[in-house]
Amino acid sequence: VTISVRAISFARRIKDTVGLTERQLNQNTRYYENMRNTLRENNPKLTDYEINSRAAKAARRMADKQRTKRAKDIARTEIVTAHNQATRAYIQWAIEHRYMQNVYRRWVTSNNDNVCPICVALNGQAVPFDKPYNVPSDIKYNGPEIMAPPVHTNCHCLMLPNVYIHSAY
Repeated sequence: VTISVRAISFARRIKDTVGLTERQLNQNTRYYENMRNTLRENNPKLTDYEINSRAAKAARRMADKQRTKRAKDIARTEIVTAHNQATRAYIQWAIEHRYMQNVYRRWVTSNNDNVCPICVALNGQAVPFDKPYNVPSDIKYNGPEIMAPPVHTNCHCLMLPNVYIHSAY
């Protein structure tokens, strides 16, 4: 799947329009304050203006990196969302036009080291097309019913159709 290549291209387009999350803004503020303190301690001859200017420049560079990461996260999530919504719409159309019957949806993770506990628990789970996925009770999740990935930002999971054919033979 070429989702990551498309996500990077999309991220470049939206980078300048996304802001920082509250968490990123707090990280950036702490970084700015730490830079000011470090500059003041290591360079006693610098004026307050020079210290603030250098710290602000470093904080702007960090904010730019944070916006780049956020844009990539948004792009990946939106592409995965679009893919899974299109899959779901296609399956719904095929069911309505009687091209498919007994359709289940199977949750598939990216199988890398960054899979979250919710997605690990859902991996391989097959549910009837019109039913939500079942989050095990030992997994902390208090969101809405899960009908399709993604469950969270930067989720790489996919939904695949499984068609079960019952034979009389």
